[in-house]
Amino acid sequence: MSASLLPRSLEFRQAQTNELEAAAALICQSFYALDTLLFLVAPLIQWGIWQDLNQRQRQGKQGYGCFIATHPQTAHLLGVVEVELRLLESNFPYKKGIPRPYLSNLAVHPDYRRQGIGQQLIQTVEAWLIQHQHPEVYLHVLASNTIAQGLYQQLGYQLRATDAHWLLPTRLLLSKTLSSLA
Repeated sequence: MSASLLPRSLEFRQAQTNELEAAAALICQSFYALDTLLFLVAPLIQWGIWQDLNQRQRQGKQGYGCFIATHPQTAHLLGVVEVELRLLESNFPYKKGIPRPYLSNLAVHPDYRRQGIGQQLIQTVEAWLIQHQHPEVYLHVLASNTIAQGLYQQLGYQLRATDAHWLLPTRLLLSKTLSSLA
């Protein structure tokens, strides 16, 4: 499918169980450098992500959702994002022990990036969180991922903490206070 054939109206909704395998493939493609030797273990990585998605969806925990963007005619998966209530791991001084809505695994098919799909996925999750009475949302982004940082800043996310670890890449904790959809 060509990016030039992208329709004006995509479908943004929660994923069904039978769509999680495609979501896992997109997450794997987006977060792992499969042009390196990782391609040898890519099927195993993708299978593990698929199992994680299935388990989280089956558990039916309050505050969890896997949202997708699909092409309305073909049902081709173009993007995915997850949200769940999670205890934050960060240096940010927040009330410890209280789970917070946490956005993760935002992935858009490479052929459709920078066309607003990621933004609409995030806005879909934010609307869902407001409906479920959650006044804020958090996420981590790598300090080196300036494109994603620009997207989050454009959507009103603010830096809360910098999480540096000598063995891992530096991550930024961002958050946004959600307002009603009035």
